[in-house]
Amino acid sequence: MSKAQPSRRPQMSMRDGSRARSKRPVAAGQPEFHRYCENCPREIFAAFTGAARHMPPAGKDEPLAIGYLLLLQELLTHLRYRTDRGHADAAKLIADFQADVVAQIEAGRVDGSMLLFVSEALHEAKIPASPEFVAASAQFIERSQDGLLPADADAALAGILEACGGDLCSRPSML
Repeated sequence: MSKAQPSRRPQMSMRDGSRARSKRPVAAGQPEFHRYCENCPREIFAAFTGAARHMPPAGKDEPLAIGYLLLLQELLTHLRYRTDRGHADAAKLIADFQADVVAQIEAGRVDGSMLLFVSEALHEAKIPASPEFVAASAQFIERSQDGLLPADADAALAGILEACGGDLCSRPSML
């Protein structure tokens, strides 16, 4: 009898997770998940914290971090739906969330590369980045050009900024 070989799966990126999600929505046919997103919008903070805690290099569980990012994206999408219906509390929560992400990164509690992931989640949820978020992203890219990031991450961030003409709010979809 032959021994089964352990499967070797490549690590998933947020883009891979988003592609998989777009082919098979996470919440398809799951009304409980939709109710959760509607009833627990403040969980965006916990989803961000979970993603930041588990994403390498600080964390050691990239698939779990990607899961938190996909949850964050779904929660943000539901918040955007509420803002589209005129709920001021949802718009304030989105603004507070973006300010909190920027503050955590500026304080050094969260790796700056999380800006890229949160930027993608905001983009996929069709939420424009706040001016403070855009400024923090530009500062992060500028600092990364001083050698604080690996060359491939630096090139990716520079490519994103170039593709959107310096305006992260109007950048084209990365997918």
